[in-house]
Amino acid sequence: MKFNPCDSKMEAWLALFICIVKVHSFTVPEAASVVVSVRNHFASGCMFVVYSSESDLREIQKTVHFKKQIAEHHVTMATISEHSLADWSMDTFNCQRNLPLVVFLYAGREIRHTLRQLSVEGRLSRARWLLFLDNGAQDFFTDIDVPFHCSFLVAQKEGNSTEVAEVYRIAPSLPLRTHYLQNIASVSAENSYRRRNNLHGLVMRAATLATPGFTNLNIGGDTSLKVLASIGEIWFTLEKQLKFTTVFTSPADGIWGLTTDNGSWPGVVGMVQRGEIDVCTLPIFFSQEMMDAVDFLAPLNQNSMINRMRVYIRKPKPGDLTWCTLLSPLSGRLWGAVGATIALLAVGLAAFGHVAHLQGSESARLSVPESVQCVLASFCQQSNECRPRSPSCRLIFMTSYLLSTILLTAYSATLISFLAVRQANLPFTTFQGLLEDGSYRIGALTHSILVESFNNSIDPVMQTLYHKLSLPKKADPKGYEEGFFRVCHEKLALLCPNLIAERLKPKMVCDVVPIPQANFAGTVSLISRKRNPYIGILSSKLRDMLRSGVYQRIDQQYLVAFQQFHGEETVSGIELGAVGPVLTVTMGNILVAILILIAERCVSHRSVTK
Repeated sequence: MKFNPCDSKMEAWLALFICIVKVHSFTVPEAASVVVSVRNHFASGCMFVVYSSESDLREIQKTVHFKKQIAEHHVTMATISEHSLADWSMDTFNCQRNLPLVVFLYAGREIRHTLRQLSVEGRLSRARWLLFLDNGAQDFFTDIDVPFHCSFLVAQKEGNSTEVAEVYRIAPSLPLRTHYLQNIASVSAENSYRRRNNLHGLVMRAATLATPGFTNLNIGGDTSLKVLASIGEIWFTLEKQLKFTTVFTSPADGIWGLTTDNGSWPGVVGMVQRGEIDVCTLPIFFSQEMMDAVDFLAPLNQNSMINRMRVYIRKPKPGDLTWCTLLSPLSGRLWGAVGATIALLAVGLAAFGHVAHLQGSESARLSVPESVQCVLASFCQQSNECRPRSPSCRLIFMTSYLLSTILLTAYSATLISFLAVRQANLPFTTFQGLLEDGSYRIGALTHSILVESFNNSIDPVMQTLYHKLSLPKKADPKGYEEGFFRVCHEKLALLCPNLIAERLKPKMVCDVVPIPQANFAGTVSLISRKRNPYIGILSSKLRDMLRSGVYQRIDQQYLVAFQQFHGEETVSGIELGAVGPVLTVTMGNILVAILILIAERCVSHRSVTK
């Protein structure tokens, strides 16, 4: 007879069995209590109870009674058959929030077959599962792969108490692991990853490229790659904490990866997108296009030197010393004050010397021209024949020498600093200036997302730069060393992280300089293939490293060399052209002195002849 749950006679008949109905070893109220507790803890937007299409009348009765018990807790649910569950996509559940909760009240042959089919298709991780089981979980899940990141709970009866355990496999070929929970509240995702903190020697596949400051590749004797530098140390810390190992590889084309015209992805991103590897140990900038192809781990944004991109150009030649520069250490008004002071000191020296001579304090009287000559000699730091004896004249003399020493020191300091630290006059300082200049092409690494970020920007200046000044994709440099080599030989503005540029400075054939206001910051992280079961635990550990300071310690450890290099003073020689006016004045003065000497000798010779 076909069972109709709406039949009033059948409902009355069911009421006689309410006290004796059980879900296997669980009574219906006990099973409902467990289900409601799990549902409330996960805050699942929808809940489904799966029944077998081959259920007999008694099992259908139990399901109807279970539904009534759930309704008493003000929880809504739906019932589906195991065949419908196998055929439906998880997207058709259309939950309003979180993942759906799927409950199996019975663990029959058909249910086991359905779970095996879902595991083969990789759909178990797209819902949360609760299975009521009488026998051991090891036998039931013999050939069912419960992925590492799947929330699969098994409820069993142990005497008068209920035990709830989570089951999972680290890898399909590894044995099932069971962890018994003391209470349902410990089933959260973070607590789950604290329990599942051992990958038991799992071997992950990773791709990387040699990137100064981030990753350095060290090829061992067995031709295996070992990743060094900051990102490598972070990854090795993850290996040590989670107890797994990594096999590294590099793409044959040696590029990062950006989608091509036909929709394919080359480089390391392509290897991740195709599932050839599990993760990429390179810092990749977030973008919508990239997020459609791969998954990102927790962001690595603690150090602005990693996630800040700057535009580098060849350092322009600094300006040489000009005639105006010789006078620029002192302003025009100060030069006028110096001249007025010289005149005032000369007049004062002559006046006080005349008064002192009349009083007998000075043996000789100084004329105004002689006083001017004495003051000028003191300002030129020259010896002087004037030997005043009166206190007033000596005070003027001392004031003249003291003032000249201060002015000479200030003038020399400014002039020497100009010659020692020669500032380059940048052709532009912003993206707008780069666009208006128009003589530079902007580029980044081949198949890099960096230049594409200009096209996706909401800033019209950035978009115009992309369409007018960006290099063709085939013309982009393949590596940063090649990029900076081209910066030195072409009018190329290269996008590069600050840390990489500073690490490559010793290898550059010219001096490069960042454009002060032409930079932008983005969100960077490591990338993983889609539906990687380990992305959750890796992201959780990265967040723990950020919170505990481990990431900052590793980052600072590898930034010490950069900070020491960046803080060193660079000594540059002074070229002949830079001091041309100084040498011209010096040689001119020597020539004038020689001419005056010749003139004096000629006049003296004529006087002796007469």
